[in-house]
Amino acid sequence: MKTIKKTTLGTFLIFVLIFSYNCSGPRVKILDNAVRIKPAKWSEYDTINVNGRLEPRNGSALRGTVYKIEDWVRDCPDSADYGKAFKSYVVFKDTLPDAPIERIPLEDVDLVGLKKSVNLGRNWFEIYNNPLNPSLIAEVPIDTVLVGCDTTVKCPCEPIGFGCENAECYPPFKFKKKEFYLFVSRRMKKKLAKKSYFVDLKLAAAYFANLSLEGIKFVDKAFTYEFAAGFRFGFRKQYALGLSFFGGVPLANIYLPGKISKSARAFAAIYARETFDEFCCAFPYVYGQLGLVPDKPTIELFKLNTFCGDCARRLGIERGLPPLSFGFGAGIDIPINCELAISIDAGYKSLVFGEFYYYPIGGFNVPIQRRKDLFLLRAGVSF
Repeated sequence: MKTIKKTTLGTFLIFVLIFSYNCSGPRVKILDNAVRIKPAKWSEYDTINVNGRLEPRNGSALRGTVYKIEDWVRDCPDSADYGKAFKSYVVFKDTLPDAPIERIPLEDVDLVGLKKSVNLGRNWFEIYNNPLNPSLIAEVPIDTVLVGCDTTVKCPCEPIGFGCENAECYPPFKFKKKEFYLFVSRRMKKKLAKKSYFVDLKLAAAYFANLSLEGIKFVDKAFTYEFAAGFRFGFRKQYALGLSFFGGVPLANIYLPGKISKSARAFAAIYARETFDEFCCAFPYVYGQLGLVPDKPTIELFKLNTFCGDCARRLGIERGLPPLSFGFGAGIDIPINCELAISIDAGYKSLVFGEFYYYPIGGFNVPIQRRKDLFLLRAGVSF
């Protein structure tokens, strides 16, 4: 009798264990799959973000578990692609600890086994340590995800790729200093090296106080140009240093006797710029300039104030500071592609320049210092 009870009790316990196991929820079979990536896409997969850290990995063959293939099907009767799969993904988890689940576009995956008639279809994946072994390939399910009508408002500039689409590949780049030195691949560093220069080409509207030919003061406006070129530096290419040239505006000469004339005052300068992280698909920046108006009166004034102290004393002229001009401003770059951006900014320039004054003693012209404030709106391209 006792034997029958023990047998019954044992059978009951086995039944409970089996039932609990079957009702414990879905189980995922952990596999050591290889997901081969097409060569053109290797650099996009050679790091992975794990809890805010960029971890390095082999971007040509990812190692981990492939859970399934997802076909995203449009479920919108008004759509031209209604009932069709418009995107397919490989749902994958890397072997790195705490790695997130990724959805890898199927067009990025190189199905080598399928090409060599080893895989039976797009949902068969090789085992990492036994590639192209037909007895060890693993089949994963194919799921369908229904996607409703697309209600997003698309930018009218989207076909040529404005803004966010290119924010990842336009400097400054999105990684920290430690990540750059430890994790950014050699291939990516070569790409960054190609971003080591910059060129800015801009048209400008300048507003400033001026004198008419009749000697009447008024607020004048002039259209001009400015360009700059130099080198980017910093581990994210966030800084730039180079030279700039401002085409100048016509400013009245007030010291020479006779009728008032106007001269275009250009500005050549050292140009420095810092670009900040992407904000709303654009890159804010600030810039500064320090230079000289490259005309004869200003160069003579520069000599007088720096090298020719004896000349000033003989003429009884008080020497001043060197006639250095400066400028600064702020704006935004909106990437068109990875190489080119539309650039818009507002700025201020303080032009210090010389103007010849007829000196009655000796009857010759002496350079006198003047300063003019300019406010500018600029638009152009940067690359």
